[in-house]
Amino acid sequence: MAKITIERINLLPEDIRRARGKARLKPMLIFFTAVYIFICGFIYIYQKMEIRDKVKKAGNIKNEIGATVEQGSRYQQIMEQINITEKKEEEINKRLQSVDVIMKKQVKWSGILKEITNIIPDNVWLTSLAVYDLSKEKKPKEGRGLKFTGTALSNKLLARFIASLENSLQFHNVHLQYSQKREVDSKGFYDFEITAELIYSNIK
Repeated sequence: MAKITIERINLLPEDIRRARGKARLKPMLIFFTAVYIFICGFIYIYQKMEIRDKVKKAGNIKNEIGATVEQGSRYQQIMEQINITEKKEEEINKRLQSVDVIMKKQVKWSGILKEITNIIPDNVWLTSLAVYDLSKEKKPKEGRGLKFTGTALSNKLLARFIASLENSLQFHNVHLQYSQKREVDSKGFYDFEITAELIYSNIK
C-alpha cells in the first residue's frame, strides 16, 4: 500500500508572516534590554559602593595621619621640654659643684693666723698675706698656698722664720722667693717673700 505525503502550505500573505515574526521578536528584545539595564544598574551601584568605601577608608587614613602628626608634634614639644629641663639641671649641678669646690677650698683662718702669731720671731714683720690657688701654678695640683711678704731685721731672723714654717703642722713646701737688703737710717732691713702650701686638713 503506497504512502500518502501531505505537505502543509501556508496560505497567509508574506507581509502578515513578517509582522508575526517581528511580534514574536519584540518580547525577547524587551527582556534582554531589561536584563542589560539591570546588570548595568547593578554594576553602577556596586562601583558606587566600592568608591564610597574607598573614600571612607581614605578619610580614616587621613585622620590617622593627622593624629600621628599631632602626636609627633606633642612628642617633639615634650622632648624639647625635657632637653630644656636637662640643660637647667646640668647648669644647676655645675653651679653646685663650683660652690662645693669653693666651700672645700675655704681656709681655716683662725688656726692658721694663730699659728703664724706663735712662730713668727720678734723683729720680723709681715706686710701682706695672700692666698693663691695651686691649680693655677706651673705644676698644677689641688690645694691652696700662702704668700708671706714682709721685712726682717736680719737674715738670721728670716732663716728662723722659714724654719718655723717648715716645722709647723699648718704648712709644707716652704720656699723663699727672694730676700733683698735695704738700709734705713744706717740700719739694714731684709725685705722678703715666702710661699708655703697649706696642709689639706686646714682647708674645709
